[in-house]
Amino acid sequence: MKTELKFLFMLCVLIGLFAGCSDEVTRPQIEPAPDLFTVDATATPMVARVGDWVVFHADKRDGVLPYQGDYWYFRDQNVWVGEECYRQMDAEGFFTMVVNSYDALGTIACDSVTVTVLPAEVQPLSINLEAIPAILEVNNYTYLQTHVVGGAQPYRSYTFYKDGIQMADNQVGWLRMLMSEQGNFNFRVTVVDSLGTSASDSITVSVVAPNIIETCVDSDLKVGPADRDDYDEVHFGQTGVGNVTVAMRFDTSERRFVVLSFHYADGSVSYFTIPDLGVARPSCVLVDLGQVRVEPTMTISMRWTGSPSKCDQWVRATQFCVSLEGPNKSADGIPIIRLGADGNYTLIE
Repeated sequence: MKTELKFLFMLCVLIGLFAGCSDEVTRPQIEPAPDLFTVDATATPMVARVGDWVVFHADKRDGVLPYQGDYWYFRDQNVWVGEECYRQMDAEGFFTMVVNSYDALGTIACDSVTVTVLPAEVQPLSINLEAIPAILEVNNYTYLQTHVVGGAQPYRSYTFYKDGIQMADNQVGWLRMLMSEQGNFNFRVTVVDSLGTSASDSITVSVVAPNIIETCVDSDLKVGPADRDDYDEVHFGQTGVGNVTVAMRFDTSERRFVVLSFHYADGSVSYFTIPDLGVARPSCVLVDLGQVRVEPTMTISMRWTGSPSKCDQWVRATQFCVSLEGPNKSADGIPIIRLGADGNYTLIE
């Protein structure tokens, strides 16, 4: 009986070994686990000044591709989406950016980077005060204009002084001044920037009196009962536009209009009517013709108008005077010559 049991046991072992050798067993293929998804936030440069631009970059590693996005945060607010972020530094101190990056499985990786921001590099504050014009006649305006370079903007104030006395304090940098007195005046401006740094500049403005040259020429012009038209050649000796007056003498008992005519070399004529003011008009009057163009030598004619019932005497133009503006003189009495055209000039004393 024992012998039979041993035989059956051995037979089962042999069958099991035969079955294990004849059948292949299929085992599942297991992929290795991916490495931990990480991101490094970098900044270029790491030290900047106010006003500089800094480039932030998200350098991702491992995880499951493709990566899904990078989200940048500043003070808990999303300010950029993308692998690179560009930011301008607007204040000194420490500027920290945080990035959240995602891989294909939605795994999130975080990192931050801090940039040191220094104050903006400030050029030395310098200013230039300009007066337009710097030489002018009495009762005209000059414009004081400040030109500023460097310093820390915005500039806080522009303070203007005239001969050491403060006149105005503004933030626009220019001032319009009416110069009502003759002389030399010192103007100074002081500029203060946003850091409290100040700089000053000054300029001298010369105010001159108009240099009026008056020329008077005697005349023999007359019209009367027999001669209703007359002409005379007048020598003013200069060319320009100035104020012209004529001295008139009325010897007639009846007053009538007379017409003066200025004849120019180009053939043009200017007419001036001297009206009848009635019997109350004095015999001798000075008539202001206003601004008139004159030439060095010109013909002036006079004509009696109308048909007076009584023309017993003459109407005379006894003198013509013209006032022309000549070269100015400075407050020190030095002549000022204004060169109005390009070229070379020779001054002969």
